[in-house]
Amino acid sequence: MISNKLLERVFQFFAAVLTGTAVFFYLSGNYERVFVAAVLGSLCFFIGIRFQVKERLAIRNKDRKAEERALEQEREPLAAGDHLENKAFEADDLE
Repeated sequence: MISNKLLERVFQFFAAVLTGTAVFFYLSGNYERVFVAAVLGSLCFFIGIRFQVKERLAIRNKDRKAEERALEQEREPLAAGDHLENKAFEADDLE
């Protein structure tokens, strides 16, 4: 499968080429083609940004899940200890 980084670069390249094409058409006076090239260039640019954001979110989710696992591991011994203390307290109250 193609990586997100590669797809991001491919769409950035196409955006640059289509922007250059739009400038060429503008200078030659063909305004309908300017519009089409500019729209396609903008589309490629924003799709490239989408892949960039998707990669950042994947990294952020991976870090968040690792932090959640670490917090759960820290809480487990505390929860077990609290449970034992509560039972000892209840046994003292019954007497």
